Amino acid sequence: LDNRLEGKKLECLIQKISLQLLRCFLNKEPIDTYFLELDDSVISRGKIMPVIMDLIDNPMFRKYVVLCVNFNTYLNQRDAFVEDFTFACIQDFAHINDIYQKVDSIYKEGVFQYLIVSDCRFRERDFFLDYQSDTMKVLLFEED
Repeated sequence: LDNRLEGKKLECLIQKISLQLLRCFLNKEPIDTYFLELDDSVISRGKIMPVIMDLIDNPMFRKYVVLCVNFNTYLNQRDAFVEDFTFACIQDFAHINDIYQKVDSIYKEGVFQYLIVSDCRFRERDFFLDYQSDTMKVLLFEED
């Protein structure tokens, strides 16, 4: 029941974002980028749930919505991330000893256009703020 409820919430959110994108497009207004976190429950056996996939499978959505997943989810469900979408990796660095190696391993996957740092130690904050890459941007949300 809980997974179905999460799936329904996500469906409603996707529909709301799609309507907002369409409204902006029709009114010739600037269109924002939306970051949408995919819960583990909507990804299984290397696929995003078909009902979710049907909702996000349109050019407008692909262009303006970034699908965000936890790195461990990605590692366990790699096949779900071969589609032509924009992906972000969500990673908590607060308890990772070698942040350089972790960032390098995320970067080397070649799938993520964004790295969302959900937490990190204060002394490592500057590394994330100064991070430079041609293919992956870092977004820092919280620090200790």
